[in-house]
Amino acid sequence: MRKPQISEAIIIGYSLYMWFTLTLDGEFLERGIANNPDSMYRMYLELMGTQRNVVFISLAVALLTILVLFVKSYTARIIVNIVGLVYFTILAVSFVFSYPNLGLGMAAIIVVVIISNINLLIDEQSERDKKRIMCESVINEDSIEGGENNSESKEQ
Repeated sequence: MRKPQISEAIIIGYSLYMWFTLTLDGEFLERGIANNPDSMYRMYLELMGTQRNVVFISLAVALLTILVLFVKSYTARIIVNIVGLVYFTILAVSFVFSYPNLGLGMAAIIVVVIISNINLLIDEQSERDKKRIMCESVINEDSIEGGENNSESKEQ
């Protein structure tokens, strides 16, 4: 298991928080909308469908992000980070449509951090591939040179 990046920790934390809260209180979002029709909960439900959808999507995002901590594949890590980006962007969009406030600012910063981490993963994958190709090239050159030396020593 590897240490989670800050964006992964935020995604895990927030999605587990949403899953836990909405599982315990099955009408949390509806009550929030009833108390304040202009709340971000209204837009959140419009984007996600129902509170039950939010519960399942939050749990799925959390589990995927936790599982990818045990995977070395850059492709899997990038895909799961993109899923987390979409999940968290929905939260940010719900702030934009309801009322821009500190929550929007925080969500926007986190979205930028997630995008930055996805770019870092892509760069790491490219560097790993470049090093692998260079190592294979050096090994192939050494085996070719070694083969020539062996044939010359046999002739002598």
